[in-house]
Amino acid sequence: MASLFVLALSIILSGCKNGGGSKITGSSNNGGPVSITSITPSAGPAGTELTIKGENFSTNTSENTVTFAGNKTASVTSASATQLKVKVPDGAMTGAISVKVGTESVKSDHEFAVAPQVYADLPGNKTLITRDETWANDTTLAGPHYILPGVTLTVKEGVTVKFKYHNNNADEVGTLIALPGTWDAYKDGFHPSGRLVAKGLANNPVIFTSAKSTPQVGDWGGIILCGNAVNNWPGGQGEIEGLSKAVQYGVNTNKHNFINDDDSGVLSYVQINYTGYSIADGSELQALTPYSLGSKTQIDHISIFKSLDDGIEPFGGTVNFKYMVVIGAQDDGFDGDAGWRGHGQFYLAVETGPANRGMENDGCASGSYDATCQSVGPSQFHVYNATVYSKVGGQTNGEIPMSGMMLREGLSGHYGNVILANLSNKLTTAPIYLENDQTRKFLKSGDLSFGGNIAYQDGDYSAAFDTLGYTAQDLDLLKVNSSTQLFTDASNYDFSLVAGSPATTHYEQVPGDPFYTQTNFSGAVGVKGSANDWTTGATWIKWQD
Repeated sequence: MASLFVLALSIILSGCKNGGGSKITGSSNNGGPVSITSITPSAGPAGTELTIKGENFSTNTSENTVTFAGNKTASVTSASATQLKVKVPDGAMTGAISVKVGTESVKSDHEFAVAPQVYADLPGNKTLITRDETWANDTTLAGPHYILPGVTLTVKEGVTVKFKYHNNNADEVGTLIALPGTWDAYKDGFHPSGRLVAKGLANNPVIFTSAKSTPQVGDWGGIILCGNAVNNWPGGQGEIEGLSKAVQYGVNTNKHNFINDDDSGVLSYVQINYTGYSIADGSELQALTPYSLGSKTQIDHISIFKSLDDGIEPFGGTVNFKYMVVIGAQDDGFDGDAGWRGHGQFYLAVETGPANRGMENDGCASGSYDATCQSVGPSQFHVYNATVYSKVGGQTNGEIPMSGMMLREGLSGHYGNVILANLSNKLTTAPIYLENDQTRKFLKSGDLSFGGNIAYQDGDYSAAFDTLGYTAQDLDLLKVNSSTQLFTDASNYDFSLVAGSPATTHYEQVPGDPFYTQTNFSGAVGVKGSANDWTTGATWIKWQD
């Protein structure tokens, strides 16, 4: 009986050592639990060779079972105790990877993204969002996150998304990038533009911000949305600025047509705080960059606080913007380029330190009114009810000539009911400066027009018009001196109007297009307490640190 007991005990102990009775013939580090420390690369299509590093793998390839999401088993091509090489199997899906050795198994902490090679090669230490996701809880991210074509990322109201600081490593800069639709990357045909849907509420906005306890401007990159709508780059495709490797937006017009009603999602009641990053001069990330976005994209009630570059800069596209607030952009509040042709209303830009222009709007992607720009058409800005105000009297970042608005490169469209205020220390020319190119010719022809605009507390700029070839009357620009109170309390960010002030009498009617809200004033905000006093008590706007 004693001998039988000893025999049974030895069998039990033997089974425990081998993970419950599965015999492992290959050697391992120390017979401890299996672990995964890294998977390289983090994304790729079927057939991609992966290196899985960890501990206590079997040196016998057949004794390591590697399983991908979708319950697809990979072929292990080489094995050591600390490293496996496998190929991504057909039918694998995005998800965690598991490794099983005998009865010991482990699942990776991070997902492997199954995606076409063109997306696996995107720049940065990235995360690919390859399937629809909903973020319903606060989250902290690191590095660029790409929303692939055909995928929708939804961020629920009240959620705060924080990005870790990049330590000046371009590959670690936090960004959220929705990619344009593609005809070529997938075997099953066209996949539409990736979509970001962040719909906050007036009292519960979605917040994108820095993860630092004491955040600063430039802590992370910003939000980039890309689509397939019109732009005036030769061939129909431009490159996203501010990334370490070329990523294109738009459409290859040698093969396909622009999709002007493209849909890249919804941003509504959203804060975007402490953004900006510069790869090189002229290649920067700003808070919000729409590239070739179509008219079905919705962007409204956006609060941008402290950007190292611009607040918002559309490159091409037909998307519209409404109720936009930019506080503390260090370059331009509202930039634009490359053939944007849309509507904008209720823009408020407040300079809190050295900055360049309230609006810098360009007509042509190439920088000149060339054959492509003429063929496709230049930018057509139709902007009503805007206020640009400097809390520092108009300190500049040194660009010359300095104006409240810079319009150039054959820009066309209309600017109505714009107030440019407190820029007296900044101006080296007229408050609204038109470059001496096709832009001034469009002013003469009526393709560029103005109405109901005001220069308030901007000093004496009258001599500037002597050399510009156009007049304040051409801009319908009324000069209002500091002895008149226009705003309720600009020093405390209250830009609602004083009843009876010149801004309530010098204005023009906005078009009947259903996008626009009918107004009876100039500037971004109506009379204090009126229906168009949309900033008073607006908790979705971030005004100060």
